[in-house]
Amino acid sequence: MYLRVRDEWYLEDDGNSCVFGSDALRHALEYAYNNKASIFHVHIHDHDGIPWFSRLDLRETSRFVPDFWHVRSDFPHGAIVLSNDAAAGLCWYPGRQKPIRMSRITALGYPIKELAGFE
Repeated sequence: MYLRVRDEWYLEDDGNSCVFGSDALRHALEYAYNNKASIFHVHIHDHDGIPWFSRLDLRETSRFVPDFWHVRSDFPHGAIVLSNDAAAGLCWYPGRQKPIRMSRITALGYPIKELAGFE
């Protein structure tokens, strides 16, 4: 299930291109709690080729992903960054301190597509 961040949940921030507020996070946490789901924050870097997380992405992701375990402590959670033609992801598993780099990401839809750009 894909949950869209509503326009009003983004914060004004001149220093960064896109920042979401606590309403967006609360919505995701409520959904995960009520539906027994993992949470993966997904965003795009608008370019071709293999993407990676910016320093800001890495810092903020390491701050908010642990909050996901407050509602689903037994599920993996993480973040995925997309480019126009590839993807990269980090997954935190329960009981592990550091994330694992995803080795495979599959885009479901038509057509089903395995995105390149992994170790």
